Amino acid sequence: MTNTDLHARASSQLPPALTLTPHPLVTLLVALTGRPRGAPRRVEVREGQARVVGRSEEVRALTLSEQSATRLSPRWLGVAVEILDPSGAPLRLEGLSAAGGALLERHVLLTREALAAARLERERLERERLEQERRERERLARLTPQVEALLQALNVRALLDAYLTRRDLQALQSRLSAELLSCLHGAHRGALLTPPPAPLLEAARLLAPLMRDAALTEERRRAHNEQITARELKRHKGLFDTIEDYPLTPDQRAACVVDEVVTLVVAGAGTGKTSTLVGRCAYLLASQKARPEQVLLLAYAAKARDELSERLARKLGEGATRAATFHQLGLSIISAVEGKRPSLAPFAGEELERGRYFQEQQDSILREEPAHRAALIDFCARYVSAPRSEFDFKTIADYYDYLRSHKFVTLNGETVKSYGELLLANELLLAGVPYRYEEEFKHPTATAARRAYQPDFYLPDHDLYIELYGLDRAGRPAPFMDAASYLEGIRWKRELHAQSGTVCLELFSYQVGEGTLARELWRLLDARGVRRAPIGEARALQLLKARTLLDGLSDLLADFVGLFKLSGRSLDDLKRLARAPRTQAFLGLFERFFARYERALKERGWVDFEDMIATATRYVREGRYVSPYSYVLVDEFQDISPARFALLRALVEQRPTHKLFCVGDDWQAIYRFSGGDVSLMTRLHEHVDSMERVSLEQTFRFNSALLTVASAFVSRNPALLKKTLKAREQVREPRVEVAYYSADARYPHHERLRACLERVAAAAARDLTGLKGRLPRVFLLSRYHFNLERTELEALRRSFPSLGLEHVTAHASKGREADYVVVLALENQLFGFPNRKESDELIALVLPQGEPFPDAEEARLFYVALTRARHRVYLLASRESPSDFVKQLREDRERVVEAPDDPCRPSGATCPRCQTGSLELKSSKKGPFVSCTLYPVCTYAEDACERCRAGVMAREGLVQRCRAPGCGHVVESCPRCGTGRLSRRSGRHGDFIGCSNFFGKAQSCRYTRDC
Repeated sequence: MTNTDLHARASSQLPPALTLTPHPLVTLLVALTGRPRGAPRRVEVREGQARVVGRSEEVRALTLSEQSATRLSPRWLGVAVEILDPSGAPLRLEGLSAAGGALLERHVLLTREALAAARLERERLERERLEQERRERERLARLTPQVEALLQALNVRALLDAYLTRRDLQALQSRLSAELLSCLHGAHRGALLTPPPAPLLEAARLLAPLMRDAALTEERRRAHNEQITARELKRHKGLFDTIEDYPLTPDQRAACVVDEVVTLVVAGAGTGKTSTLVGRCAYLLASQKARPEQVLLLAYAAKARDELSERLARKLGEGATRAATFHQLGLSIISAVEGKRPSLAPFAGEELERGRYFQEQQDSILREEPAHRAALIDFCARYVSAPRSEFDFKTIADYYDYLRSHKFVTLNGETVKSYGELLLANELLLAGVPYRYEEEFKHPTATAARRAYQPDFYLPDHDLYIELYGLDRAGRPAPFMDAASYLEGIRWKRELHAQSGTVCLELFSYQVGEGTLARELWRLLDARGVRRAPIGEARALQLLKARTLLDGLSDLLADFVGLFKLSGRSLDDLKRLARAPRTQAFLGLFERFFARYERALKERGWVDFEDMIATATRYVREGRYVSPYSYVLVDEFQDISPARFALLRALVEQRPTHKLFCVGDDWQAIYRFSGGDVSLMTRLHEHVDSMERVSLEQTFRFNSALLTVASAFVSRNPALLKKTLKAREQVREPRVEVAYYSADARYPHHERLRACLERVAAAAARDLTGLKGRLPRVFLLSRYHFNLERTELEALRRSFPSLGLEHVTAHASKGREADYVVVLALENQLFGFPNRKESDELIALVLPQGEPFPDAEEARLFYVALTRARHRVYLLASRESPSDFVKQLREDRERVVEAPDDPCRPSGATCPRCQTGSLELKSSKKGPFVSCTLYPVCTYAEDACERCRAGVMAREGLVQRCRAPGCGHVVESCPRCGTGRLSRRSGRHGDFIGCSNFFGKAQSCRYTRDC
């Protein structure tokens, strides 16, 4: 170690700088005599160096070392100091004072000690460096085999020359310890003490783009993939320009080259999902990522499969790749494993055949199994529908929807008003107790203000009445009911029976919800001595068949079997979910039926469609089937079921190189009733750990006006994926028009359909050019087939030969498009749009979990209807009860307009009592009146307009205006209740102004004022 090194190392420890001058007398003598000649001008000692500045400013210097020493010689005046150092000639100083000499001697000593300490520290650090280098060499020697194994096992060079999936990154992260990552990071930065081996340098070079702070990061992976994607897009530009009739969009191209383990392509309506699938197949083959036999494209139906296969063959050539259905794939897997093709059950895929088979099985069980026969009779009589009362609903609208979607028909054939009444009627019938439903009370009760009293049930053999009151345990009616009026009615009935000397047994709605209604009925009847005479199983079965309840149950069981298999749940899972007595009773029937069904399949060697999926999934998971498909592409992924998704996962997870490409639109998920689970798409990231989402946002089908209306409508559901679609055609004027029809006609919407088609024909003449001889395609689109009869369609075709009219249902229109769409029968009815027929809650046990958003799937189906049109959509809605969807669209009055001069335009007035229903005009013997569309749940009624007698009065601020065309009569609203109308009346004291809501009861409005 040199002195320079030591000084540099000891600089922080050296004593502070020292400057000395000779003794003052010596300085005087030098000035006077020039002697002594060796006396300096000054002495400076700093940073381990002594400098002597002479009288002539000449400088002599000496660098101090650990061997430096001082020798002091006394003089007659001061001292002489000699600094000795082996590295240089001694430095002699004359004329310093004794104190100055002592300071200099002390400074040299301290410098020696500091330099010695620095040398020792440097030696220690050198020893540590050598030890660190030794350990680093050992570490590199230990890590090098790991690096070599990594490079070889994962083929990192090829891996990093392609799209890097999350799974790839995770594999790298799992193989690289923190120690190895730190070493690679150091090698990349050149921070290692010893030269790293070649494999480690190679790994550091390869992984450097992914590394930051000695970690492989997701951010760097994305940046790497952007570079790879850009390279692939440039390399295959010619392919993407020519594979379809029009060049693929940037979004479509990006979807084709993204190569994540699971790629989800969210393809909005009209964005070209089929072109994207074709482009993806072409890219996989052109880039040599896969051979034709390694690519599988899956579709749901045979028709869609054939269309995709034809498109692929036309674009890529025969044998390029193949499309198949899920069931076809399942069948091929089973055949490959078992060495033979299994026999397909004759009813598989045929609804009518399956229903007939299940009916035969049920008949067989009824004949052969008495225990099952008794359980079946009990279920059909007591649990044909879910036991619900008005207290199960939050709003009057919900209760009204429930009543509309259920028709309560007893075994005797009467239509009753509620499940509770249905249960009471069937209990009495099966027990052989004669009854009469809603027969007029034995004593006259009808008055000018009240209709005749009709108790719920009358038992003529015992002269007993039964009333089922809609009260809870605290004696309160449902919150949405007019409590005062309802309780007043109960009080009146009780007083009537007391005055008439009749006995009325009282039951309550809360007993329906608690499941105790039948027990309470028999407790009361037993106390009155009513004896039972059961009608017997034969007669009960005869009644069940007459009411087609057995057919309904066999259909329910048939649907339940298929959905049960698709759900992936076990019977024990369902039993754990079963809390209600109805569910438990049904599962008891189903368990016996399902065991017989599965036994029959096994004995005959049959498989049904559900077995194809489940068995194939099991074979793949067990490794008995090795998938040859490196890439699986799935069309219409939004309709995937849990069972099909399980098969896809099994195929992809079988090998690290297998990948899944899914194309779908959650806004068009419309098959929950057949097992489709839209959440598997909207929450796909929760089910797979290596996924990338790509959105197709450019729609080619419809214009910006239709796009805005349809997107705003469907995106109200917050659970759906957010999309920002862009239309190629920009328009300013509204392209959605609403027309209304009256329910008085035999075919209600037909009366306006012809007028609507005239407007379509006029629009086609303006909008369409260059049709090259084809007719404008017009879809007459409805929720159900029966909404338009074939004879009426043929008549319309004869009346409008310039239009290509086609009647399709909303479900059948999926994937198709037309120039114009007319949506029929938009009613808020049982079989309206949205469909108000509530599916059986038992089916919900095996369906994917429902959505909290109201009418979620029906709204998506309506979105499908809206997005079939290229140019315009026309909506035909009921004037009396328009669809809720039409009401929602009409909130956008700029983009959704009403047909001009529409004679059936509704009043638009909301019921002032329930605030849910609408007011509609009706007629009676006393003349026209207005009532709520939710009658009988809401009983609000009022007179029609006093001027025209044909209009509904609707509130406009402080007044009410008649909505009838050409009338516009205005009256003042009641300032107290806000819903009534003020009119002139006569009383004992003369004329006055009074509220129309005065009924002479305590709860009515009593506002009056002088004329």
